[in-house]
Amino acid sequence: MVNLAKCPTLADAEAAVIKLVAMGIPAAILGWDNQPVTSAYVGECYVWVPEELFDDAKEVLNPPSVSEEELTKLALQSPPPDDA
Repeated sequence: MVNLAKCPTLADAEAAVIKLVAMGIPAAILGWDNQPVTSAYVGECYVWVPEELFDDAKEVLNPPSVSEEELTKLALQSPPPDDA
C-alpha cells in the first residue's frame, strides 16, 4: 500500500475513503504513526491505497478539471429549452 493523501482530520479522510471504496478502490486510514485510527483519533490522517491502484485513486480524488472554454462549447451544443 502507498500513501495517497494527507488529510487534516479523520472526517476528511473518511470522506475520501468513501469515494474510493464506492469506485471499487480499497483504502485504509492511518494516523501520523502509520497505525490504524479509531473514531476518537484527533490529528492528521493519511489515506493509503494499493500501489497498483494509485493512479486510479488519485483521479477519483482529483478529477481533471474542465476548462471554461470547453464548458462554453458544451453549453452551446445543448442550449436550455425555451420556457415560453
